[in-house]
Amino acid sequence: MTQMTPATGLAETTGAITLALNAAESRVQAAALRDGETLFAQEWHVPSQGTELLAPALADAFERMRLSLRDVRRIACVQGPGSFTGLRLALSTAAGMARALGARQAGLSYTQLLACGPLLPRGAVLWVLTHARRGLVHMQAFRMPGETADAADLTDIASAAPSPLPEALTPVEAAMLDAAVARMAAFQSGTGNPAAGSDNAAPPVYLMGSGATRNRAALAPALAALLPGARFLPARFDHPAPALLLPLAATAAYGPGDVQPLYVRPCDAEENLPALAAARGMDPDQARRELARLTSAPLADATLTGAP
Repeated sequence: MTQMTPATGLAETTGAITLALNAAESRVQAAALRDGETLFAQEWHVPSQGTELLAPALADAFERMRLSLRDVRRIACVQGPGSFTGLRLALSTAAGMARALGARQAGLSYTQLLACGPLLPRGAVLWVLTHARRGLVHMQAFRMPGETADAADLTDIASAAPSPLPEALTPVEAAMLDAAVARMAAFQSGTGNPAAGSDNAAPPVYLMGSGATRNRAALAPALAALLPGARFLPARFDHPAPALLLPLAATAAYGPGDVQPLYVRPCDAEENLPALAAARGMDPDQARRELARLTSAPLADATLTGAP
């Protein structure tokens, strides 16, 4: 599935192109911004073919829009949490392009990107839950500004003040479902809750994301008992619109170094490494050393040497 949006206005401080990338879940997304204009915002639903698609898709998008990759001076990339393969794909692509083009890089939060999608009452607490693996979710709470821009109609706002972004209230963490419910309930009832109003009234609570949708049958009864006011958002918010990358990219902090992935939990291969090594006739200690070398290597270097 491909979506291309027309040129629209969005404030930016540089005349060069800013490119934004996301492959945290099953969609590969790319968007570009120049001189306050959205040049394109495109996505592909490719659960298992992102590696073969991203580079040629970017080249095709730039060619069709008659743009030059040489004009890319900033690259913002979602760094996590998300699929280990998807994050490594997008970040390695960004690192390689940055080296070739002399571009600066910035990391973006996937949970914050998702939180930019729904328009909720000001001050509401939104828990973003994304699927980590069976029975495990990545989770983070945000306070909603109530004024986020609609990604379907980002028109003529280049001269307007930037819309406030959802404010993170908790760090990103991985939790089993029962622990996730307990975490949400404790946060809402805890003293000094930063989301509470001046009268200490609890704000409305919402849940969204692939982790909430996939596990709704298990989460709903526990939430009904511990946090009865919580509401699930529709599954259409489980994946962000590609245009939502641009408000985050426009306000990100760029630097000369590579963006490192945000891995909230060990990957399945790391946890199962002794058994995997033994099945292949490898020494488990040697396998651990090799994994440590690969996971600590700079992204672009790892890509050049064929690392996953």
